[in-house]
Amino acid sequence: MSMLPAARLTIERRRLTQPELDIIIEQHHRHLENKSGGVRARLKLCDASGLNFKSADLTRAEMTGGRFYQANLAGCTLDGAVLYAADLCGADLRRASMDRVDLRGATLRAANLTEASLIEADLRAGKLFTPDEDGNLMVLPGARGRVDLGDAVLKGANLQGASIKDAIIVRTDLTDAKLDDARLMRADFNNADFTGASLKGADLSGSNLRNTTFSAANLTKARLGGADLDAADLVCAVMDAVDLRHVDMSRAKRPRPLHELGTNLLAMMENHRLWLQTEGREGARAAFTCVDLTGVGLVGENLAAADLSYCLLRRAKLRDCQLMMTNLAFADLREADLSGADLRGASLTRANLGRANLTGARLDPVQISGDIQKSWSTNLSHAKLEAAQLSGANLRQVLLISAVLRGASLRDADLSAADLSHAKTRNIDIRETRFAGANLKGTRLINRVDTSVADTGQDGS
Repeated sequence: MSMLPAARLTIERRRLTQPELDIIIEQHHRHLENKSGGVRARLKLCDASGLNFKSADLTRAEMTGGRFYQANLAGCTLDGAVLYAADLCGADLRRASMDRVDLRGATLRAANLTEASLIEADLRAGKLFTPDEDGNLMVLPGARGRVDLGDAVLKGANLQGASIKDAIIVRTDLTDAKLDDARLMRADFNNADFTGASLKGADLSGSNLRNTTFSAANLTKARLGGADLDAADLVCAVMDAVDLRHVDMSRAKRPRPLHELGTNLLAMMENHRLWLQTEGREGARAAFTCVDLTGVGLVGENLAAADLSYCLLRRAKLRDCQLMMTNLAFADLREADLSGADLRGASLTRANLGRANLTGARLDPVQISGDIQKSWSTNLSHAKLEAAQLSGANLRQVLLISAVLRGASLRDADLSAADLSHAKTRNIDIRETRFAGANLKGTRLINRVDTSVADTGQDGS
């Protein structure tokens, strides 16, 4: 029996209608429930393109080589299903459960997998061979062998422990994805976006990471040996315990040392004070974007309206600082001392404040005068505040949308009218904390002290 090129073979997939698919799904449900009339779903080499799977439970379904182009699989349960060499281009897989699914050789180009769960999924290379009428083995037409996730959206997807070796993942949106301990060796991630993603312990050895963005990503203990990091943005990525001995970082974007600004810190602070005093007519706004200021001592200084975005400020001494309307977006402020600081109206979107001290800090709105009086809220959306100290802080009307507050202390803090929608709040100290008028949608407050729960219907882990 010989194997011939795919060009000589045309696969006739069985085209399903919506009523036919509905019957297959119903029979599969009965199969899962061990009811009479139950039949395991067998969609091998079927064409269900554009059909609606209506959030069906297709656990362990057989879907090898199926074509599901632009199909609606949102909310479906596909745990343990076999989608070997399947065509899922443009499919809607939002919030689908696909744990331990077999996606070897599958094509998912431009698919939407936002918040999908693919824990321990198998996305290694694989080709499907089928016999032609003469008995020759042919490669399934269109099959590339390598899993293709190019231009796909995986925002907030959970791929912990997944195997995605040799995959094509170019221009893919992996914002806030969980890839801890994933095996990503030799994958092509050119122009992928890992903003806010967790890649702790992930193996990226030999991967193409050219032009990738790792802003606010966590690469602790990741393996990068032999990876191509040309023009990769690692400015505010957490890279603790990463072995860089065999990694070429020469062309990656990293925080700049202060001396590259062509001036010294004291001169910049003096110019900034003059800029504030003269309302911008003299001096210059302090701009420390992408600068390494690890451990800097600026106690009591006035940095109001300064630009500290993407700045490395780990263990910085910023006690009692004036930081009103300061841009601290994406800044690394882990273990920084911000106690008593005035952060009213500051932008701290996606800033990392793990174990930072914000005791007694002001993060309530700043009042802006003008023709129309208005207030400007402090923005901590998507910020990481794990184990941060916020006791007694003024957090009225603060934006903490999707922020991570695990293990933080909010004791005696004022969060009146704050927006904590979808925040991660497990194991926090909320004794005497005030939440009057706060938005807690999608947040579950679990007090580590007395285990009382303010449940809003979602898991706040």
